[in-house]
Amino acid sequence: MRQSFEVRNKTGFRGVYLTRNKYYRSEIRIIYGHIYLGSFPTAQQAAQAYDHAAFQYFGNKAVLNFIDNNYPEDDYSDLHPTQDFFDLLNGKF
Repeated sequence: MRQSFEVRNKTGFRGVYLTRNKYYRSEIRIIYGHIYLGSFPTAQQAAQAYDHAAFQYFGNKAVLNFIDNNYPEDDYSDLHPTQDFFDLLNGKF
């Protein structure tokens, strides 16, 4: 796993963007487009969702926001991702 050092957006996280309604949108770009992962109240939560999806899709070659990403695998209690996020985690993409 690698950490990205060139993030060129205002949030400072890869795959995380600030929306007009002050939520943070998380999405992952893959070969055939991008997958919307959800909107989150904090940039850190959106970055966490991105990291989960990136690791699931790209494995050890994933570029993550947090190097020490030791989140419980099924603990999404305070996140509100989309169904596409769970489909990605379950290998449906």
